[in-house]
Amino acid sequence: INDIDGYFESAKTAHYLALEARDTLIIARSNMYFGKYFLNLKEIDSAFYYSYKATTFFPSTKDNNTQRSALSSLSLILKSVKDYPKSEKYAVEALKVVENDSIFLAKYGAYNTLGRLFMETGKYNLAYDYHKKALNITDNFTRKERTY
Repeated sequence: INDIDGYFESAKTAHYLALEARDTLIIARSNMYFGKYFLNLKEIDSAFYYSYKATTFFPSTKDNNTQRSALSSLSLILKSVKDYPKSEKYAVEALKVVENDSIFLAKYGAYNTLGRLFMETGKYNLAYDYHKKALNITDNFTRKERTY
């Protein structure tokens, strides 16, 4: 689990096989994995490139989890370079993806991301509102999800 190089090699293998099979879902996911890999290494340009590239496949994949994850990564990357308007844009897009889903942990993450972003930009009322929404979502968590 903590083998970052193994993670990258697995993503490369998946990407290669997906390209051969023309499997856009796995191509999107492997790009998302590349983005997370480079984000972990703090290579922001590469992280942004692969996370953004993953988002280009969403219209054909209909994979909400990958879409939300890539959009959230883009939001975090842009927040780290203090591009707050674009960070907010991607965080809101991630929230829209999961808003009607029953995956409460994903909603919690999206609300919390917006709360932290608004806190950092001094929009305390909005930060409070989103953090409160995140906390309210925890009422719907399974026992396992409550450990997060």
